[in-house]
Amino acid sequence: MKDIFVGNLDCGTSEDERRQLFAAYGPVDRVSIVTDRYSGQPRGSAFVEMASARDADKAITELNGTQFHGASWMSMRRVAGQSAPKGAGKAENAAEAGDVGKPLGNPAIVRCSS
Repeated sequence: MKDIFVGNLDCGTSEDERRQLFAAYGPVDRVSIVTDRYSGQPRGSAFVEMASARDADKAITELNGTQFHGASWMSMRRVAGQSAPKGAGKAENAAEAGDVGKPLGNPAIVRCSS
């Protein structure tokens, strides 16, 4: 398995839409949308767990820097380890999500307004 951190996503994009985007490159085991700890609203990023490291690398190569639903350019990277970091769906900031010191192009987690 291989985990991918995906940033700069449109906050209105559903888990299913994100799953379908990556499923074009191979089986997706799990999608965890990062939400704000207090409001529960999406933060514009997610962790995608794919069944195969090869499929994950292909998805990263093909999708990194592309637009999805008119949002900013997506930035992504592989996550070390076999699963998304503990509490990935509830990360308050990049440090809690394990993103400190790892280049993403645009490392900011986007706060969405509704």
